[in-house]
Amino acid sequence: MTVTGRCLPVREYIRADLGRQEALSRTTHLAIGAHQDDVEIMAQYGVLECFNDELELFSAAILTDGAGSQREGSLAALTERELVELRNAEQIEAARIGRYGFVRFLHYPSAVVRQKSNAHIVSDLKQLFLEVQPRIIYLHNPADRHPTHVATAMRSIEALQQIAKQWRPDKVYGCEVWGGLDWLPNGSVAVLELPDRLEISQATLAAFQSQTSGGKRYDLAAIGRLQANATFRSTSEKDGGKAASYVMNLTPLLDGGDPVEYIKTILKRFSNEVIKRICQFSR
Repeated sequence: MTVTGRCLPVREYIRADLGRQEALSRTTHLAIGAHQDDVEIMAQYGVLECFNDELELFSAAILTDGAGSQREGSLAALTERELVELRNAEQIEAARIGRYGFVRFLHYPSAVVRQKSNAHIVSDLKQLFLEVQPRIIYLHNPADRHPTHVATAMRSIEALQQIAKQWRPDKVYGCEVWGGLDWLPNGSVAVLELPDRLEISQATLAAFQSQTSGGKRYDLAAIGRLQANATFRSTSEKDGGKAASYVMNLTPLLDGGDPVEYIKTILKRFSNEVIKRICQFSR
């Protein structure tokens, strides 16, 4: 293990019809995922919005090596290195299907990402954000139940807060993976209606056979949640589309806000809304 804590050097996939600099400079939507397959669950809006678009381009960075995932059946005999290579190959296949501009693999072990202070990770992310200067960034949301997802979000927010205002994105969204965000109060949530291209979403998720073949059908569940969001977003209005993502607005944190206090405020507003509704009908 090197001084930075990586198990492998940084690697990049660049779309075949783009040069590296073009892929970086054209990227308008950038997702930071903890693991291979997270981006395809959390940022389908960006994937579909940019698919074959001449002006907008979706790209991603994967923070961990993915070596800690469960290995069952035919995967049980794989070494950690072989599993990392397999998961990277699946991520590249998803990127090829979704026509991403690039994917950067940072290859940090999950345990390193979960360290409260890691200057190397923050520096890597800061460099990426400055290289790309995307308009929209998709992160894991701080209320996610997976510790490595939350740690990835915290490192990303820390890096963004170190960037001068003129280089910051317009929007930063915290997205759904382990846990939905339909509970968020108004003002803290955005509902992103996905373009009617769910066959692309299904195809990108289907690339991750190492994760879905063992009986955990992330691919079906992710599409089901997107479809459920579109229907359950309103108790009375007709469905606005076939699929939608709920995202937490993290943009206010760019100015140096404390993520803990920010989430406390959101939770307090949610609590107040629920209690108010109950009180309206209780004796």
